[in-house]
Amino acid sequence: MMVVNEDPRETLNRYVQWAQYPPDSRPLFGWQKDLIEPYNIPNMPLPIVDTPARGCTTNDDGMPVCKEPATFLSMKCDMNADQAVSVGTGDFHVKLFCVNEQQERLKIENIRTKIYRIWDKQEIPSSLPAVHVGDDGSSGDEKAGDLVYTITVRPTKSDWGDMFVEADFRVNGKDQNQRAGWYSTPHDVASFESGISDRSESGNLVVMVPIQIKKAGYFLIEANLQEKNDPQRFLATASYEGKIEAGRQTIPLRFFGKILRDQNVDGPYIVREIRGRRNNSPVTPDMVQKSLETGEELHGEHTEPLWEFMKMAPQHETEAYEAKSFSKEEWNSDEKRRRIEFLEKLSREEG
Repeated sequence: MMVVNEDPRETLNRYVQWAQYPPDSRPLFGWQKDLIEPYNIPNMPLPIVDTPARGCTTNDDGMPVCKEPATFLSMKCDMNADQAVSVGTGDFHVKLFCVNEQQERLKIENIRTKIYRIWDKQEIPSSLPAVHVGDDGSSGDEKAGDLVYTITVRPTKSDWGDMFVEADFRVNGKDQNQRAGWYSTPHDVASFESGISDRSESGNLVVMVPIQIKKAGYFLIEANLQEKNDPQRFLATASYEGKIEAGRQTIPLRFFGKILRDQNVDGPYIVREIRGRRNNSPVTPDMVQKSLETGEELHGEHTEPLWEFMKMAPQHETEAYEAKSFSKEEWNSDEKRRRIEFLEKLSREEG
Protein backbone atom coordinates (compact mmCIF):
# COMPACT_ATOMS: atom_id res chain seq x y z
CA MET A 1 0.00 0.00 0.00
CA MET A 2 1.42 3.37 -1.04
CA VAL A 3 1.15 6.23 1.44
CA VAL A 4 1.39 9.79 0.12
CA ASN A 5 2.67 12.32 2.64
CA GLU A 6 1.97 15.59 0.85
CA ASP A 7 2.67 19.02 2.28
CA PRO A 8 -0.75 20.62 3.01
CA ARG A 9 0.62 23.93 1.69
CA GLU A 10 1.31 22.34 -1.68
CA THR A 11 -2.19 20.89 -1.72
CA LEU A 12 -3.59 24.32 -0.85
CA ASN A 13 -1.61 26.09 -3.57
CA ARG A 14 -2.62 23.53 -6.16
CA TYR A 15 -6.29 23.77 -5.19
CA VAL A 16 -6.27 27.58 -5.29
CA GLN A 17 -4.79 27.41 -8.79
CA TRP A 18 -7.32 24.80 -9.92
CA ALA A 19 -10.30 26.58 -8.36
CA GLN A 20 -9.94 29.76 -10.42
CA TYR A 21 -12.58 28.13 -12.61
CA PRO A 22 -15.67 26.11 -11.59
CA PRO A 23 -15.98 22.32 -11.91
CA ASP A 24 -18.65 22.65 -14.62
CA SER A 25 -16.48 24.76 -16.95
CA ARG A 26 -12.78 24.09 -17.39
CA PRO A 27 -9.97 25.05 -19.79
CA LEU A 28 -9.66 22.59 -22.68
CA PHE A 29 -6.40 21.45 -24.28
CA GLY A 30 -5.58 19.54 -27.45
CA TRP A 31 -4.14 16.56 -25.55
CA GLN A 32 -7.47 15.87 -23.80
CA LYS A 33 -8.61 13.38 -26.43
CA ASP A 34 -11.22 11.83 -24.14
CA LEU A 35 -13.06 15.18 -24.18
CA ILE A 36 -12.32 16.25 -27.76
CA GLU A 37 -13.23 12.84 -29.21
CA PRO A 38 -15.55 11.45 -26.51
CA TYR A 39 -17.18 8.87 -28.79
CA ASN A 40 -13.88 7.61 -30.24
CA ILE A 41 -11.84 5.18 -28.11
CA PRO A 42 -9.77 3.09 -30.54
CA ASN A 43 -8.24 -0.31 -29.86
CA MET A 44 -4.52 -0.74 -30.44
CA PRO A 45 -3.52 -2.98 -33.38
CA LEU A 46 -2.61 -6.51 -32.27
CA PRO A 47 0.26 -8.63 -33.63
CA ILE A 48 -0.63 -11.82 -35.50
CA VAL A 49 -0.10 -14.95 -33.41
CA ASP A 50 2.56 -17.26 -34.85
CA THR A 51 2.36 -20.02 -32.24
CA PRO A 52 -0.31 -19.99 -29.51
CA ALA A 53 0.55 -20.24 -25.83
CA ARG A 54 0.62 -23.71 -24.28
CA GLY A 55 0.37 -25.13 -20.77
CA CYS A 56 -1.48 -22.13 -19.36
CA THR A 57 -2.96 -21.88 -15.87
CA THR A 58 -4.34 -19.01 -13.83
CA ASN A 59 -2.48 -17.65 -10.80
CA ASP A 60 -4.00 -16.35 -7.55
CA ASP A 61 -4.45 -12.90 -9.09
CA GLY A 62 -6.48 -14.31 -11.97
CA MET A 63 -3.67 -13.76 -14.48
CA PRO A 64 -2.66 -16.43 -17.02
CA VAL A 65 0.71 -18.13 -16.54
CA CYS A 66 1.97 -20.21 -19.49
CA LYS A 67 4.80 -22.73 -19.74
CA GLU A 68 5.20 -21.78 -23.40
CA PRO A 69 4.18 -18.16 -24.06
CA ALA A 70 2.71 -17.24 -27.43
CA THR A 71 5.01 -15.96 -30.17
CA PHE A 72 4.02 -13.28 -32.65
CA LEU A 73 4.76 -12.23 -36.22
CA SER A 74 5.72 -8.69 -37.22
CA MET A 75 2.31 -8.26 -38.87
CA LYS A 76 -0.58 -6.56 -37.07
CA CYS A 77 -4.37 -6.45 -37.33
CA ASP A 78 -6.56 -3.46 -36.50
CA MET A 79 -10.22 -3.96 -35.54
CA ASN A 80 -12.26 -0.95 -34.48
CA ALA A 81 -15.86 0.20 -34.36
CA ASP A 82 -16.78 3.42 -36.17
CA GLN A 83 -17.23 5.04 -32.76
CA ALA A 84 -17.42 4.05 -29.12
CA VAL A 85 -21.15 4.79 -28.79
CA SER A 86 -24.17 3.87 -30.90
CA VAL A 87 -27.68 5.25 -30.47
CA GLY A 88 -30.72 3.58 -32.03
CA THR A 89 -31.03 0.43 -34.10
CA GLY A 90 -29.52 1.62 -37.37
CA ASP A 91 -26.54 0.01 -39.08
CA PHE A 92 -23.26 0.20 -37.18
CA HIS A 93 -19.89 -0.65 -38.69
CA VAL A 94 -16.72 -2.34 -37.46
CA LYS A 95 -13.61 -2.17 -39.69
CA LEU A 96 -10.94 -4.88 -39.83
CA PHE A 97 -7.62 -4.81 -41.68
CA CYS A 98 -4.13 -6.30 -41.31
CA VAL A 99 -0.74 -4.94 -42.42
CA ASN A 100 2.81 -6.23 -42.79
CA GLU A 101 6.02 -4.49 -41.69
CA GLN A 102 5.86 -2.23 -44.75
CA GLN A 103 2.30 -1.19 -43.77
CA GLU A 104 0.91 -2.97 -46.81
CA ARG A 105 -2.56 -4.40 -46.29
CA LEU A 106 -3.01 -8.16 -46.32
CA LYS A 107 -5.82 -10.32 -47.60
CA ILE A 108 -8.08 -11.69 -44.85
CA GLU A 109 -9.96 -14.94 -45.36
CA ASN A 110 -12.76 -16.93 -43.75
CA ILE A 111 -14.10 -14.20 -41.44
CA ARG A 112 -16.58 -15.60 -38.91
CA THR A 113 -18.25 -13.27 -36.42
CA LYS A 114 -20.33 -13.34 -33.28
CA ILE A 115 -22.09 -10.42 -31.64
CA TYR A 116 -22.89 -10.23 -27.96
CA ARG A 117 -23.21 -7.96 -24.96
CA ILE A 118 -21.78 -8.43 -21.51
CA TRP A 119 -24.00 -7.91 -18.49
CA ASP A 120 -23.19 -8.97 -14.93
CA LYS A 121 -20.08 -10.76 -16.25
CA GLN A 122 -22.26 -12.89 -18.54
CA GLU A 123 -21.96 -13.07 -22.33
CA ILE A 124 -25.42 -12.61 -23.90
CA PRO A 125 -25.64 -13.27 -27.67
CA SER A 126 -27.42 -10.73 -29.85
CA SER A 127 -30.59 -12.01 -31.50
CA LEU A 128 -29.37 -10.68 -34.86
CA PRO A 129 -26.07 -11.81 -36.44
CA ALA A 130 -23.93 -9.47 -38.54
CA VAL A 131 -25.98 -8.36 -41.56
CA HIS A 132 -22.90 -8.09 -43.80
CA VAL A 133 -19.21 -9.02 -43.71
CA GLY A 134 -16.88 -8.21 -46.58
CA ASP A 135 -14.77 -5.91 -48.73
CA ASP A 136 -17.19 -5.47 -51.63
CA GLY A 137 -18.10 -1.79 -51.38
CA SER A 138 -21.64 -2.45 -50.10
CA SER A 139 -23.53 -2.23 -46.80
CA GLY A 140 -21.22 0.42 -45.35
CA ASP A 141 -17.97 -0.90 -46.82
CA GLU A 142 -16.40 2.25 -48.28
CA LYS A 143 -14.36 0.82 -51.16
CA ALA A 144 -14.37 -2.61 -52.74
CA GLY A 145 -11.03 -4.39 -52.82
CA ASP A 146 -9.10 -2.04 -50.54
CA LEU A 147 -8.52 -4.88 -48.04
CA VAL A 148 -10.40 -3.03 -45.31
CA TYR A 149 -13.16 -5.45 -44.33
CA THR A 150 -16.44 -4.11 -42.94
CA ILE A 151 -18.64 -5.93 -40.44
CA THR A 152 -22.11 -4.37 -40.44
CA VAL A 153 -24.13 -4.78 -37.25
CA ARG A 154 -27.74 -3.79 -36.67
CA PRO A 155 -28.36 -3.60 -32.88
CA THR A 156 -31.74 -4.84 -31.69
CA LYS A 157 -33.88 -3.30 -28.95
CA SER A 158 -32.37 -5.73 -26.43
CA ASP A 159 -28.77 -4.85 -27.33
CA TRP A 160 -28.26 -2.27 -24.58
CA GLY A 161 -24.93 -1.79 -22.83
CA ASP A 162 -21.40 -3.01 -23.56
CA MET A 163 -21.52 -4.65 -27.01
CA PHE A 164 -18.82 -6.63 -28.81
CA VAL A 165 -18.14 -8.02 -32.26
CA GLU A 166 -15.70 -10.91 -32.12
CA ALA A 167 -14.08 -12.20 -35.31
CA ASP A 168 -12.18 -15.38 -36.12
CA PHE A 169 -10.28 -15.11 -39.40
CA ARG A 170 -7.22 -16.30 -41.29
CA VAL A 171 -4.40 -14.05 -42.49
CA ASN A 172 -1.03 -15.05 -43.93
CA GLY A 173 -1.88 -18.68 -43.19
CA LYS A 174 -2.43 -17.97 -39.48
CA ASP A 175 -5.67 -18.09 -37.50
CA GLN A 176 -6.43 -14.93 -35.56
CA ASN A 177 -9.12 -13.82 -33.11
CA GLN A 178 -9.93 -10.20 -32.27
CA ARG A 179 -12.84 -8.17 -31.03
CA ALA A 180 -14.07 -4.60 -31.00
CA GLY A 181 -16.43 -3.08 -28.47
CA TRP A 182 -18.75 -0.12 -28.08
CA TYR A 183 -21.63 1.04 -25.88
CA SER A 184 -25.09 0.61 -27.42
CA THR A 185 -28.22 2.56 -26.49
CA PRO A 186 -30.85 1.11 -28.85
CA HIS A 187 -33.70 3.33 -27.63
CA ASP A 188 -34.26 7.09 -27.75
CA VAL A 189 -34.35 8.80 -24.34
CA ALA A 190 -33.83 12.38 -25.57
CA SER A 191 -32.81 14.30 -28.67
CA PHE A 192 -31.17 17.65 -29.35
CA GLU A 193 -33.33 20.06 -31.35
CA SER A 194 -32.57 22.96 -33.67
CA GLY A 195 -32.45 26.52 -32.38
CA ILE A 196 -29.27 26.60 -30.28
CA SER A 197 -28.52 30.19 -29.24
CA ASP A 198 -25.89 32.05 -27.22
CA ARG A 199 -25.53 35.19 -25.16
CA SER A 200 -23.24 36.96 -22.74
CA GLU A 201 -24.61 36.67 -19.22
CA SER A 202 -23.00 37.82 -15.95
CA GLY A 203 -19.61 37.91 -17.66
CA ASN A 204 -19.89 34.37 -19.05
CA LEU A 205 -20.75 32.86 -22.42
CA VAL A 206 -24.03 30.96 -22.05
CA VAL A 207 -25.17 28.61 -24.80
CA MET A 208 -28.85 27.64 -24.71
CA VAL A 209 -29.44 24.09 -26.01
CA PRO A 210 -33.01 22.89 -26.77
CA ILE A 211 -33.64 19.23 -25.94
CA GLN A 212 -36.71 17.03 -26.30
CA ILE A 213 -36.73 14.79 -23.22
CA LYS A 214 -38.65 11.57 -23.82
CA LYS A 215 -37.60 9.79 -20.63
CA ALA A 216 -37.31 12.03 -17.59
CA GLY A 217 -34.36 11.52 -15.31
CA TYR A 218 -30.90 12.63 -14.27
CA PHE A 219 -28.89 13.86 -17.27
CA LEU A 220 -25.34 15.00 -17.99
CA ILE A 221 -25.12 17.47 -20.92
CA GLU A 222 -21.65 18.54 -22.12
CA ALA A 223 -19.99 20.57 -24.87
CA ASN A 224 -16.61 21.92 -25.98
CA LEU A 225 -15.61 25.35 -27.25
CA GLN A 226 -13.12 25.97 -30.04
CA GLU A 227 -11.69 29.03 -31.79
CA LYS A 228 -13.53 29.39 -35.12
CA ASN A 229 -10.46 30.04 -37.26
CA ASP A 230 -8.30 27.28 -35.77
CA PRO A 231 -9.92 23.82 -35.41
CA GLN A 232 -7.03 22.74 -33.16
CA ARG A 233 -7.32 25.68 -30.74
CA PHE A 234 -9.54 24.42 -27.97
CA LEU A 235 -10.72 26.84 -25.29
CA ALA A 236 -13.12 25.45 -22.70
CA THR A 237 -15.61 22.81 -21.63
CA ALA A 238 -19.06 23.30 -20.15
CA SER A 239 -21.43 20.84 -18.51
CA TYR A 240 -24.90 20.74 -16.99
CA GLU A 241 -25.88 17.99 -14.59
CA GLY A 242 -29.26 17.48 -12.99
CA LYS A 243 -32.76 16.08 -13.11
CA ILE A 244 -34.71 17.04 -16.25
CA GLU A 245 -38.45 16.53 -16.72
CA ALA A 246 -40.04 15.13 -19.88
CA GLY A 247 -40.93 17.53 -22.71
CA ARG A 248 -39.09 20.26 -24.57
CA GLN A 249 -36.47 21.82 -22.30
CA THR A 250 -33.74 24.39 -22.86
CA ILE A 251 -30.48 23.63 -21.07
CA PRO A 252 -27.95 26.43 -20.30
CA LEU A 253 -24.29 25.53 -20.83
CA ARG A 254 -22.04 28.13 -19.20
CA PHE A 255 -18.53 28.64 -20.55
CA PHE A 256 -16.89 30.47 -17.65
CA GLY A 257 -15.91 34.03 -18.56
CA LYS A 258 -12.46 34.09 -16.96
CA ILE A 259 -11.37 31.09 -19.06
CA LEU A 260 -12.18 32.95 -22.29
CA ARG A 261 -10.65 36.19 -21.04
CA ASP A 262 -7.46 34.39 -19.94
CA GLN A 263 -7.23 32.62 -23.32
CA ASN A 264 -7.51 36.05 -25.02
CA VAL A 265 -9.24 34.64 -28.10
CA ASP A 266 -12.06 36.65 -29.67
CA GLY A 267 -15.18 35.06 -31.15
CA PRO A 268 -17.02 33.80 -33.03
CA TYR A 269 -16.49 30.44 -31.36
CA ILE A 270 -17.53 26.93 -32.38
CA VAL A 271 -19.54 24.95 -29.84
CA ARG A 272 -18.84 21.29 -30.63
CA GLU A 273 -19.18 17.78 -29.21
CA ILE A 274 -22.59 18.76 -27.83
CA ARG A 275 -23.55 15.50 -26.19
CA GLY A 276 -25.68 14.02 -23.45
CA ARG A 277 -26.49 10.88 -21.50
CA ARG A 278 -29.09 9.83 -18.96
CA ASN A 279 -27.98 8.25 -15.68
CA ASN A 280 -29.99 5.04 -15.35
CA SER A 281 -28.69 4.10 -11.90
CA PRO A 282 -31.38 3.31 -9.31
CA VAL A 283 -29.58 5.82 -7.06
CA THR A 284 -28.69 9.06 -8.87
CA PRO A 285 -26.59 11.97 -7.51
CA ASP A 286 -29.67 14.10 -6.76
CA MET A 287 -31.08 11.26 -4.65
CA VAL A 288 -27.79 10.99 -2.75
CA GLN A 289 -27.83 14.73 -2.04
CA LYS A 290 -31.42 14.56 -0.79
CA SER A 291 -30.51 11.60 1.42
CA LEU A 292 -27.67 13.58 3.00
CA GLU A 293 -30.10 16.40 3.78
CA THR A 294 -32.98 14.28 5.10
CA GLY A 295 -31.21 11.20 6.48
CA GLU A 296 -33.44 8.97 4.36
CA GLU A 297 -31.89 5.61 3.50
CA LEU A 298 -31.41 4.76 -0.17
CA HIS A 299 -32.12 1.39 -1.71
CA GLY A 300 -31.85 0.21 -5.29
CA GLU A 301 -30.91 -2.86 -7.27
CA HIS A 302 -28.87 -2.32 -10.41
CA THR A 303 -30.77 -4.40 -12.99
CA GLU A 304 -30.09 -2.42 -16.20
CA PRO A 305 -27.07 -0.76 -17.85
CA LEU A 306 -25.94 2.49 -16.26
CA TRP A 307 -26.06 4.91 -19.22
CA GLU A 308 -28.48 5.90 -21.97
CA PHE A 309 -26.70 8.03 -24.57
CA MET A 310 -28.04 10.68 -26.92
CA LYS A 311 -26.95 11.37 -30.49
CA MET A 312 -24.64 14.38 -30.68
CA ALA A 313 -26.03 17.74 -31.80
CA PRO A 314 -24.60 19.61 -34.81
CA GLN A 315 -21.95 22.24 -34.13
CA HIS A 316 -23.04 25.79 -33.33
CA GLU A 317 -21.26 29.02 -34.24
CA THR A 318 -21.60 31.82 -31.69
CA GLU A 319 -21.79 35.56 -32.14
CA ALA A 320 -18.55 37.59 -32.43
CA TYR A 321 -17.67 38.28 -28.79
CA GLU A 322 -14.50 40.04 -27.65
CA ALA A 323 -12.46 38.13 -25.08
CA LYS A 324 -12.04 41.26 -22.97
CA SER A 325 -15.83 41.54 -22.64
CA PHE A 326 -15.90 38.49 -20.38
CA SER A 327 -15.40 38.62 -16.62
CA LYS A 328 -11.94 38.44 -15.06
CA GLU A 329 -13.39 37.31 -11.73
CA GLU A 330 -12.45 33.90 -10.34
CA TRP A 331 -15.03 31.30 -9.43
CA ASN A 332 -16.43 31.70 -5.92
CA SER A 333 -18.70 29.41 -3.95
CA ASP A 334 -19.35 28.17 -0.43
CA GLU A 335 -17.76 24.87 -1.43
CA LYS A 336 -14.55 26.62 -2.51
CA ARG A 337 -14.37 28.75 0.62
CA ARG A 338 -14.88 25.74 2.90
CA ARG A 339 -12.20 23.78 1.09
CA ILE A 340 -9.66 26.62 1.31
CA GLU A 341 -10.42 27.18 5.01
CA PHE A 342 -9.90 23.46 5.68
CA LEU A 343 -6.57 23.37 3.80
CA GLU A 344 -5.38 26.58 5.49
CA LYS A 345 -6.18 25.03 8.88
CA LEU A 346 -4.15 21.93 7.97
CA SER A 347 -1.25 24.11 6.85
CA ARG A 348 -1.22 26.01 10.15
CA GLU A 349 -1.34 22.78 12.15
CA GLU A 350 1.61 21.42 10.19
CA GLY A 351 3.49 24.60 11.00
